[in-house]
Amino acid sequence: MFKLLWRLISLAAVLVLVAYLVGWRVFVVPPVAPLSEGGIFVVTDMPQLQLLDSPSGFCAREGQANLVCAAAIATRVSQADIAWRLPYNGFLYSLAGGR
Repeated sequence: MFKLLWRLISLAAVLVLVAYLVGWRVFVVPPVAPLSEGGIFVVTDMPQLQLLDSPSGFCAREGQANLVCAAAIATRVSQADIAWRLPYNGFLYSLAGGR
């Protein structure tokens, strides 16, 4: 049982590393009531993002923690190559640096 668990964890780690090296990024956008329902976007060709990122996390790293920055990066992500769109998950948003 221990060997199986170890192999699964190793496989998951390798898959995450390969996804990062290939350029896949997971971007979590929180829901904004009148504008959007939020979501999780797996995007490619956005090297400035971390593996798991959010608008507020990105803007905090850039030193511009405001709504204009968050809207700008969310717009750039929406125009990028989106591999998958998934429903919003609050836990992932908190891991991505969301507040």
